[in-house]
Formats: sequence, structure tokens, C-alpha cells
Amino acid sequence: GWRLALPPSQRPPWWPSLRATLAGEAIGYVTLAGSVAAEPFRAAVLKSYLPVPIGIVAGAVERSLYAITGALVVAVALTISASRFGRTAWVPALVVAILLLLPVVLVPFGWRGARHRSSSTPMGWRGMLHRLWSERRDALIPIGLLCLAQHVVMIGEAYLILHALGANPTVATVLMFEGVTKTANSVGAVVPGRLGIAEGSSAAMAGVLGIGASFGVSLVLMRRVRALLWSTLGLALATPDLWRMFRSARERATSAAVDPAG
Repeated sequence: GWRLALPPSQRPPWWPSLRATLAGEAIGYVTLAGSVAAEPFRAAVLKSYLPVPIGIVAGAVERSLYAITGALVVAVALTISASRFGRTAWVPALVVAILLLLPVVLVPFGWRGARHRSSSTPMGWRGMLHRLWSERRDALIPIGLLCLAQHVVMIGEAYLILHALGANPTVATVLMFEGVTKTANSVGAVVPGRLGIAEGSSAAMAGVLGIGASFGVSLVLMRRVRALLWSTLGLALATPDLWRMFRSARERATSAAVDPAG
């Protein structure tokens, strides 16, 4: 999805893209900054292929579409929840669903207005966004579908793990579980690895839905094993780049100390 957001002439090869993405996600997972650190790190690693600001903005486009598709999943989960808990739940669920879906409606109008206000194509990352919307708008569809597919994979993963643990939730129940816990995890994104946030929200929601709080916590722990395995791989891939950045910064500091006028 990130590569599709980039202009075709500036897309790095697949292996450097995958390597930088895994490394950036690992840095984001184990630090407080999360995606705020992941995107700049990926762009910095790939600066020999494209300017850093353009790499960061492409990541912002991808994550924005991920958030929008996540809002769709949460809206569906709220609708299912409201249908199960009676008429009194419909009004708050409908209000929240509308608020979640506002970006889906407002973003295209905002881009259209920005395009009409601009008589010439801007330069740099603004030009990249302008061309993405005016010339390569079709690229947003596969990016959005890839983001939606990730949400579907997460729902399928939860369904399979819960059944393997001995719980027997329906697909609708797992969808409600994922929708609510996704919201809680988004709020707790400032916590490194969402430590404690994911466990608490999953246990509470699993208990409310009748799955069982212990199953909710077990699901999170199994997902943490998966995340730690990928983070270990990502950190291993990030080590040469971190060392290169550290050495470069040290050389610049040394040069500045030797020649302050320079």
C-alpha cells in the first residue's frame, strides 16, 4: 500500500521496501512514538531512492486509509451490537457510526476543494499529494482494499485462535470484539506495544460478549508472541541502518567540533 501511494518513478525495489517497513514497524512497536517513529525511520532508510518527506507522506496516506477502513469495521461492529442490545442502543451506536464515517465523506470533498483552489501543481510532497489525487486517484482503491484485507485477516485470526483455545464465538461476535478492542487500542497507541491496554480491553469485551475474559487475554498474549517474532526480525534488519545513522551523526558532530566555522 505504501509503494502504491508513491509515484511509480520513485518506488524503491521490493526487498528494500519490505526490509525498511519491517524495521520501521519494529522501531515503532518497541518505542513510545509508535507510527510517528516508524514512518520517518522507513523514509530515512530509503532516502537513497526517494526524498524523505515524500516517503513520510506516502506512509501518512496509507495509514489514513487504514484508519478509514478501520472506522468502517467499527461502524459495522456497532451496528451488530445495537441490533443485539435492543432499541435503546441504536441511537448512541448510530451517532458514533456517523462520526466514524465522516472522514469517508469529508476527505474527498476536502481534496476536491484543494484541487480547485490550486491553479498550478505544487512542488515536493504537496505536488505528490496533488498528483496522487488528480492523476492517480485509482491507486487509492487498491490501497484501501489492502487495508481492509488487513482488518479481515485480523478478524479471521481472532476467530481461529479463539476456537483453538476452546471458545466457540460466531463471526458476528468476533467482529464486535475486534471493532471495540480496535477502538481501545487506537486510544492507547501512545503506550509502547499497547502494554496493558490491549489486555484490559480484550478481557472486558470478551467478558461482555460471553466469550470469557480469560479467552480475551489469551488471544492478546498469542498475538504478542506473533508481534515479538516480527519485531525481533525487524530489529535485526534495522541494526545496520541504526549503526550507519549513529556513525554518520558522530562524524558530523566531530567535523563540526574540528571546524566550527564550517
